[in-house]
Amino acid sequence: MRGLIIGKTGQLARALGRFDGQTTPEGQDICLTCLDRHALDLGMPAGEVVKTLKAHEHPDFIIIAAAYTAVDKAEAEPLIAESINARAVGIIGTYCAQNNIPVVHISTDYVFSGRADMPYMPDAQTAPVNVYGQTKLNGELALRRSGARHCILRTSWVYGGTGKNFMTTMLRLGKARSELR
Repeated sequence: MRGLIIGKTGQLARALGRFDGQTTPEGQDICLTCLDRHALDLGMPAGEVVKTLKAHEHPDFIIIAAAYTAVDKAEAEPLIAESINARAVGIIGTYCAQNNIPVVHISTDYVFSGRADMPYMPDAQTAPVNVYGQTKLNGELALRRSGARHCILRTSWVYGGTGKNFMTTMLRLGKARSELR
């Protein structure tokens, strides 16, 4: 089973990359190729993105684990965030549709308003409140329009023992403060 992971150095891509060389319960060997931003810059022109994807042996699936995730910085760099979070996702989706490759896209709960008093359902009304959320929603819409077989996963944070995430932030703040709110 050959997979192509867009992203390599982020927490999610690193966690997924650990499955390379493993075997599925069905006995299939897992061979993963993880592309960092030097191998596939999601801000490059569409033709270059496609050329990079074509350079890799036809994968059985693609996971888009890379994104422009600097939420506050996206307000000052909306065009860069849109290029990476939406335009590139649409390009990858179109490539996957044309080559019959299923794609998993990691999105965010920032596509919602954040005002719900219960968990969001997959079909809940979207209402991004910032540029980051809007660009991620635009990426979801571009992927849907591409015609690719896809799965969109929305998460609020990725968690791990290292890097910048909710868990490590809370541990750091807990050491520095006597009270957290």
